[in-house]
Amino acid sequence: MPHPRQLPSRQVLPSQSPARPQPRGDAIAHKILIAAYHVLSTGADYRDLGDGYLVHLDKTKVANQLVRRLNRLGYEVTLTENDTAA
Repeated sequence: MPHPRQLPSRQVLPSQSPARPQPRGDAIAHKILIAAYHVLSTGADYRDLGDGYLVHLDKTKVANQLVRRLNRLGYEVTLTENDTAA
């Protein structure tokens, strides 16, 4: 039991934590909202980017993050895509 003059500590739910990244479902919902906005605002037909679109984005994002980390460690990095990479 807290002291009578002491306020109970505020409990922060994991979803309210500012350091926690946005959940995957919210990111997908955001992409759908952006696509809908562009379709409605421009009158263009919807064009599906395909199943591999997000996978490709993630691969590029990870590669760029790793290059930045290596640059901070003092390495100069040049990337070339390997045809046999999965």
